[in-house]
Amino acid sequence: METELESLDKDEDFNPGRPYGQNGYSRENYHVWPEGDANRPLLVSLYRGHPEPNPPLPNCDYKNLIVEGAKQWQLPAEYIQELESIQTG
Repeated sequence: METELESLDKDEDFNPGRPYGQNGYSRENYHVWPEGDANRPLLVSLYRGHPEPNPPLPNCDYKNLIVEGAKQWQLPAEYIQELESIQTG
């Protein structure tokens, strides 16, 4: 798992040793419970983006990846529509 976390950190340009303002994201750990299995919580890492005054638009490939992931995980249709409406750069 540590190798996976290091890989994610690298992909997000997150360095846990840098001060807050020098990372574009903060990594937060949470427990989630798989549906139907309240006895085995999973530890997940979430990357929360820091607010930017004028954030760049995502490229088409990134947007498509996010939309397809939302569909794969059967997230609510309204949320998927919101993702699909995001402009790209």
